[in-house]
Amino acid sequence: MSPIGDQQVLHRRGNILVRRQRLAPGEATPWHRDPFHRVTVVLSGDLFNIEFHDAGETLPWKVTVGELD
Repeated sequence: MSPIGDQQVLHRRGNILVRRQRLAPGEATPWHRDPFHRVTVVLSGDLFNIEFHDAGETLPWKVTVGELD
């Protein structure tokens, strides 16, 4: 994956990756398959859009600061 936004890898071991990534409003990551276990901590913002490559749909996902996913 190409670096997008402000991204910093904090820890990587096996299939565990801990990274801090900030995206500006409207900014997106490139299409990818993620082989890592993921935990997302929302630090700011209120909406996250998930686009599915196969379906071409966008799923709006409401989030709140402090939320863990």
